Amino acid sequence: MDKSAEYIRMCEEAKEIQKDIPDFDDGDFYYQYPGEGVYAWGGKWSRVGGVYIAGVDMWPSSDTKVVWLPRQDQLQETYYRMDIQLDYRVITDMNGFIKENLEYVKQFTSLEQLWLAFLMFRKYGKVWDEEKEEWVNQNV
Repeated sequence: MDKSAEYIRMCEEAKEIQKDIPDFDDGDFYYQYPGEGVYAWGGKWSRVGGVYIAGVDMWPSSDTKVVWLPRQDQLQETYYRMDIQLDYRVITDMNGFIKENLEYVKQFTSLEQLWLAFLMFRKYGKVWDEEKEEWVNQNV
């Protein structure tokens, strides 16, 4: 699981994905600040509820920010929900994306970063601008 500062920033700026945060399940990763840390979820979380950890209901304060850090399998699941079957076509599409954008994809240092970039490109038409540290429209 990528817990790098780069991946955290990419996820934080992926507003389209952050707005669809699922209820966290055990083993989901998130970044929380203040506190500046990456955590694996160990309870249930609801966007309208609180945090349940070790039997204590902890309500996030208004100044707590949570950034979901999707695992590779979660990014793939999101891609599959685009009405694309789980078969060789996904691999063919990813392979084509890499071949057509080789210089662009060289900046990514993990499969989570690559899958996030692939998803943002295919689903939202955006690419990661490493200098600006934000997702921009691909035709820019």
